[in-house]
Amino acid sequence: MSFPSRERRRGSRVRRMNKKCYMIKGNKCFLLRFANTFFGSKWFGLWFPPYKFLDYFAFKFGCGEKAFWLTSSTQKGFKYSNFEARHFYELGGCEVEEVEYPTKGSGIVDEIEVKKSESGRLKVECELGIDVRKYYEDLPADVKIEEIEDGFRVRAPTKDFYILSDRKIELEEKYWKEHFPGEYVKDWLFFNERPERCLVLKFSTSLSYPEERKVRFLFSIDKCWERSDASQIEIEADDVHVDILRNSIYRCGEFKIEYNGDFGFIAGYPYFLDFWVRDEALNIQNFLYLGWFEEIKRALEKHLKYERKGVIPFLIRFNNKVLYHSIDTTPLWLISFFSYLKFSGDTQFLRRNEEVVRNCLEKFFKLDVDEDYLVETNGLYTWMDSIERRGKPIEVQAFWAKAFLEAFDFLQEKWLKRCAEKILEQMERFRSDDFYCDRLINSRKVGRSANPIFLTFYKLLDKERADEVLKVLESDEFTTPVGIRSFSTKDKEFNPNSYHKGMVWNLLTNLMVFSEFNYNRVNEGFKYFEILKENLGKRCLGCLDEVYDKDFKPQGALNQAWSISFIPRFFYEFILGLKPNAIEKVIVLEPKDQRRVCKLSTKFRVEDTKLNLKYFISGSGERVLRILDFPQGYKLLFIPNFPRFYVNGNLYKDKVVLEGKNFEIRF
Repeated sequence: MSFPSRERRRGSRVRRMNKKCYMIKGNKCFLLRFANTFFGSKWFGLWFPPYKFLDYFAFKFGCGEKAFWLTSSTQKGFKYSNFEARHFYELGGCEVEEVEYPTKGSGIVDEIEVKKSESGRLKVECELGIDVRKYYEDLPADVKIEEIEDGFRVRAPTKDFYILSDRKIELEEKYWKEHFPGEYVKDWLFFNERPERCLVLKFSTSLSYPEERKVRFLFSIDKCWERSDASQIEIEADDVHVDILRNSIYRCGEFKIEYNGDFGFIAGYPYFLDFWVRDEALNIQNFLYLGWFEEIKRALEKHLKYERKGVIPFLIRFNNKVLYHSIDTTPLWLISFFSYLKFSGDTQFLRRNEEVVRNCLEKFFKLDVDEDYLVETNGLYTWMDSIERRGKPIEVQAFWAKAFLEAFDFLQEKWLKRCAEKILEQMERFRSDDFYCDRLINSRKVGRSANPIFLTFYKLLDKERADEVLKVLESDEFTTPVGIRSFSTKDKEFNPNSYHKGMVWNLLTNLMVFSEFNYNRVNEGFKYFEILKENLGKRCLGCLDEVYDKDFKPQGALNQAWSISFIPRFFYEFILGLKPNAIEKVIVLEPKDQRRVCKLSTKFRVEDTKLNLKYFISGSGERVLRILDFPQGYKLLFIPNFPRFYVNGNLYKDKVVLEGKNFEIRF
């Protein structure tokens, strides 16, 4: 890559990056840094979850009076992809490029390359702050620095870390200091920002320019230098959508993690580094579209391991501490469990765990204390876990209804369907004019929140009722320039800076996209999808934030899993219309009637087979969907959202069941 032109490097583009940050995810590690080179928070730096390693690092280049720090004042350009970050620096005719990338082992390489300088000996100095602690701790561990042949071993009570170089380095200074990086992001409302202690290490090496131009530093736990291969994402789309689609698929992979043999998906960076099972359950329903069956099965097995008396835990910490006091995790987990079966066809998994699954289903009746087919919180948490929600929350009833419907599809026992129907009949008790209340306390309707959106997300309402709900959510009572509020502006407890009583959530905006498309409100659905596209990278490049405050500024986690995991699924489920059922050996295709996405090519996994799909708009304006390598033994059920269509040249006007290997559908 050539050094950027002077015009491109200068001016507003660099200034706009001042409060932008980026994340580089390695194997069992991640680096979080600002594009302007800062490490402006205790949550930034280099992590090997659940342990922090480095608070910061910085480099000084050159000799004598001409030496300068590689920092914001000398940075003239910046480039970022999901796989690397590049900083470009210039001062007094010297040009230097810094590149960061992950290794195939577990570490991050920082590479300094001289692009232009006067000939002669050039000194490269490094200063870094070592802060070995668990993510929820504030005091660093007492570490020891051991000089080794190619750098330093940092010995901590829990783990050893390495600071290495491919050139000989010399230790210059070592001392403890207190600093307060969080002052830089005090308006971000990060958890527990306060002054910190770190062990400062200063060391140096040199280059003889122009013969020697490059020096590399490795921050690692395994001393592996080899660069990680960039992930190949097998998907193509039109120019308008390809970036967000590929980026969201890549980002989804960043949430995979393993602690002490337990595999799963964390909730978000930088501080939701445990297994929040409620989040996992929702995200698994999305990750299935990416074909990660083996990994999803491992996550489900972890949940099963910790099940107690029909209750799935809502939080599994990295140290195996398990918390159970949630009312909504168990039904969400059941939905994910049965969704996994539909995609994978893994009936043996159901047979092996059927007793536990039945215990979870029967837990409903213990929570339904007054036998009205509505469960009551009784002090248990919902997804809105920062507020007390006494009574019978509406979305929890939706989760149980959906869980029973999914269980009925597999177990074919009438009582399961009857339970779902009884719950949905009770939804009328939540009706409040043209909307639904947040919860019932006895028979009293309490609160006006966005939670009825879960009824439309899981398509549990008829079209008339759904349209009423969606119109309310579309109004400025809930809709903002950055998405859907958690609470109604008409509710007396509404507070736009309250986490669950007014802040805007990307999660809810995603649910709105799906709700609109579920009821064929395609234009409205795309409006909310465009909001998500606008929100992408507001703080952390390529990522979607957790929430937004009263000024619509992003807050909370920088890279939240359930903010971005719905996006790939949106393209698979609504643009291509894919809904597999590996148990019944049927793949449903029900593409929506839209022309915003005009090209999409991908592979889609069902059981152990991948079929190829290619959607495009022909030169004549006709929409074409080609399906190749359709799995043997499966039937294709095509459900149109348009008056007529052709399959392999044959005209149809209604849904049709097809068999074969290759199909071309025109509509």
